[in-house]
Amino acid sequence: MRRRISSKSGFSRCFGLVVNLMDGLIDSALNDGRTTRENLDEVEVARENRGYRSSVMRRILACLIGIVAAVLIGECFVRVAGLGNAAISKGPLHQHHPLLGWTCLPSSSVFFEQPGSFRVEVSTNSSGFRGRMGTSGSEEDVRKILCLGDSTMWGYGVSDRETFSQFLEGIVPSSEVVSLGVNGYSTVQELLAYELFGNNYQNTDVILAFCSNDLGDNMDSKRGGRPYATLSPEGELVIKNSPVQREWKSPFKQALRHHSRLFACLEYTGKLLQIKWSEGREREASGDDAGVVEAATDDDDVGYRELYSGKGAKLSYAWDIQRELIRALNVLVRSKEATLHVVYVPDPTCVLPEMFEVVQEGCKQILDWDAPEARLKQVCEELDVNYIDILGSFRGSKHAENLFLKKNSHWGPKGHQLAAEVVGQHLLKDS
Repeated sequence: MRRRISSKSGFSRCFGLVVNLMDGLIDSALNDGRTTRENLDEVEVARENRGYRSSVMRRILACLIGIVAAVLIGECFVRVAGLGNAAISKGPLHQHHPLLGWTCLPSSSVFFEQPGSFRVEVSTNSSGFRGRMGTSGSEEDVRKILCLGDSTMWGYGVSDRETFSQFLEGIVPSSEVVSLGVNGYSTVQELLAYELFGNNYQNTDVILAFCSNDLGDNMDSKRGGRPYATLSPEGELVIKNSPVQREWKSPFKQALRHHSRLFACLEYTGKLLQIKWSEGREREASGDDAGVVEAATDDDDVGYRELYSGKGAKLSYAWDIQRELIRALNVLVRSKEATLHVVYVPDPTCVLPEMFEVVQEGCKQILDWDAPEARLKQVCEELDVNYIDILGSFRGSKHAENLFLKKNSHWGPKGHQLAAEVVGQHLLKDS
């Protein structure tokens, strides 16, 4: 009997503990101001929220998959259709270079276009330059010529067969002409390019094409994207920002330009629409020649009026830097037993009187359209560097306006051919 009573009392104690535990939980819930029913409701709400979040995530994931699929389908369609191989801006043609800022994309072929002016195919060799690669050895019966310059020497707006270097090779017998011209280069970059690549060729002649915009470009770092030059207190040349601090173009954007035909096609279409819209507004405001006038009066670091006045501290400093750059290049060229020749690149403002009048208009002082070329010639005489005058031939041309691209200040095919003829004749006289 005692065992049964003991067993019953033990069960009662266990049951009491459970009841007390439940009461404690209930009391806790009541103390928090919530009932068991409310807790159950919150559990249901939490489940509904988790289900809603899962539904939203599934929808977002489906949208992302759809976007990726659409992009891949678009990329395939553009490639099959042969689209996305044209550019209006120069950015798609470039790639980053740690010392020079940029070079052209090697082994590429793209249609370069300016609506209403030109559409040409631009091809580059494995080094990223237009034209032939050239041979590294020296051959006694071959005259090897190396060309340095910016967009003009690169061949802005003309096909591969219409560049200065191609015409020059056809004019000078038994010659091999290699161009290291890159659009957008300054004389600083051209000097560094010769230091980097000049050793690859045993040249007898080096031609430097000087453009008036080089005066400002030599001092412009492109927001840290390319090297630039200054002078020390003693007047010595100092090249800064090489290696460059940053890439001039966005690396992500450049990667899309180089690897996605769909992106290139969309960028081309957007640029085309932008240009058409801008041209319409300019035509309404200024007439059909608005683009030409804008090219003639564009204000850069060294403006046209300052350039043709031949005066000003900034212009004088820019010419001092240019002189030291030519001096440094001449020392390098002579160290390789070659001869440096400097050419002034004429633009419409110093060839066409009506374009020079646009620059003169509104200017209080009388401008001299011979001033830039005369200053460059003086610099070459001081440094004992050969100067080749092609400006006179441009001005003496019967239809000088045809030497330039339509609505653009760069040389057209006839301009490249005329310049090559003059330079070729000079080289043949020196041989």
